[in-house]
Amino acid sequence: MAIIPKYLPRVVGAVFALPSLWQGFKWLLDWGGRIDVFRTWGNAISHHLSNLPPWLNLLLLFAGLFLIWWDLKRSRQLALSPATAQRSGSAISHTHPTFRIGCIGVLDFAKRVEQAGWRIFGTHDLEGVDLLEGLRQAAIDGDIPFWGRQNRYSNRTLIDGEPLTPISAEHWREYQFDWTSVLKDSSNTDTHTYRMHSTENRTAGGYVDVHLDGDAAAAWLQSPAAAAFKGRRARLERERMRN
Repeated sequence: MAIIPKYLPRVVGAVFALPSLWQGFKWLLDWGGRIDVFRTWGNAISHHLSNLPPWLNLLLLFAGLFLIWWDLKRSRQLALSPATAQRSGSAISHTHPTFRIGCIGVLDFAKRVEQAGWRIFGTHDLEGVDLLEGLRQAAIDGDIPFWGRQNRYSNRTLIDGEPLTPISAEHWREYQFDWTSVLKDSSNTDTHTYRMHSTENRTAGGYVDVHLDGDAAAAWLQSPAAAAFKGRRARLERERMRN
C-alpha cells in the first residue's frame, strides 16, 4: 500500500463518480439547452459524459463512492496502527505528551484499569498495588513513557508551576509510586514518587502529578507482563501467611 499515492484512491473515486454527478448537475440546473458556454472546449467531454449507458452511470457512482469510503477507512486504520504510531510518533512520544488516548494522569489510568476488571480502589484490594508495581517495571524497561512535575522545592505552589517533563527510566530504579497518593487521593496532582528506604526527605528529587502515555500503558495492560503482576501481591501475602 505504500506505493499508492496518499490521495490517489479518493481522486479515482471522484473521477468514477463524475459522470453521475454531471448528470445530476444538469438535471438540477436544467443546463441541457445551455451547454453552449462549453462549446469551444467542452463539447466532446459533455457528449461522452452525457451519453453513458444508465447502468454504467450507476456502476461508476457506486465504484467511486466505494473507493472514497475505502480510502477514508484505510487512512483511519493506518493512523491507529502501532507501526504508524512508532514511525510517526516515536520522536514525539518521549518529548511531548500527545497521543490518541492522551497523556493522562496515572490516577485516571488506574480508573480505566478498574473498569477493565482489575480490583483497584477497594479497602482490601491489592491489585492497585500490583498495577503500580507493574507500571514501575514497565517504566524501567522503557515500555511506558512517564511525565511529572519535578519536586525541587519545599513550596507546593512552586512545584505545581513546574512543567510536565519526561521521567527517565533511571529515576524508577531509585523511586517508586507512593501507593496512597494514587489509590487514596481524588486528584492526580497529589500523585508522586518517592524513595521508600531513604532516611532523609523521601520525596526530594521525585515527581508529582505523574502522567503516562495512555496508549503505551493500554498496550502493556494487554500484555503477559501485566497479567503476571495482576494478583501478585495477594499471592505473596498468602505465601507469607502459610509460612
